[in-house]
Amino acid sequence: MKKINVLVIEDDPFEANLLKDRLEKHQFNVVAMATNLKEALTYYYTEKFDVVIVDIFLNGLPDGIAFAEKINIHKHVLKPFVFLTGHFDRDVFERARITQPYSFLLKPFNELEIIYAIELALEKYMREATWSHTEKDLPENEKHLAFFIKKNNVLHKIYLKDIYYIEVEGRYSKVVVKDEVFLVQYALAELQEKLPRAIFLRSHRNYIVNLKKVKEVHYNDNLILLKDNLKVTLGRTYKNAFLSVYKILK
Repeated sequence: MKKINVLVIEDDPFEANLLKDRLEKHQFNVVAMATNLKEALTYYYTEKFDVVIVDIFLNGLPDGIAFAEKINIHKHVLKPFVFLTGHFDRDVFERARITQPYSFLLKPFNELEIIYAIELALEKYMREATWSHTEKDLPENEKHLAFFIKKNNVLHKIYLKDIYYIEVEGRYSKVVVKDEVFLVQYALAELQEKLPRAIFLRSHRNYIVNLKKVKEVHYNDNLILLKDNLKVTLGRTYKNAFLSVYKILK
């Protein structure tokens, strides 16, 4: 699975390099390190990353907050961010809190606290995220759409395009990608609300299918054959709605 990409905004070279070393030790990828507000905004809109760690004070000014205020203007491209700081008074805290960071971390930072903060930020981002793109928008954007699943104490980045299907697994849902399965603490209906309907469709009360992975539909057998010989059930209740997305030539 792809590594999780992190943008670091920190003006102190020692702190920035220490943070980079700790993140890479835990299999994160630091895509860029900004030292001021201008660099931070440039990297934010040009680099591909999943989460931001930003120091509240940059070069003696609360420019980390200014950064958060500016990126909050464009909610449709907003990425989760975690504030990191060594000191701030109540007024600064209140201004920072209004920007709705996903977490706060105090210096000197604890290695595990950093990792846990990133995990919690990404999990919260996943809970809040909805991919409400129209079918017209999806071809350009779908390859970049992803979420994160924790398995064996590692956060895995899962691209929506790589999912074959999602299945009910007791109180959980089973996300199936090629050669790997992940369990998530979401009901199938809850996941369906988050996924783009132009790509993912319910085929059965126990299944959601990636339409781009469909290879054959065996109508009389109520069976859907996916790429790589994976199979899911086509429920009678969902059959007409599922087949209506295709043009059927007779």
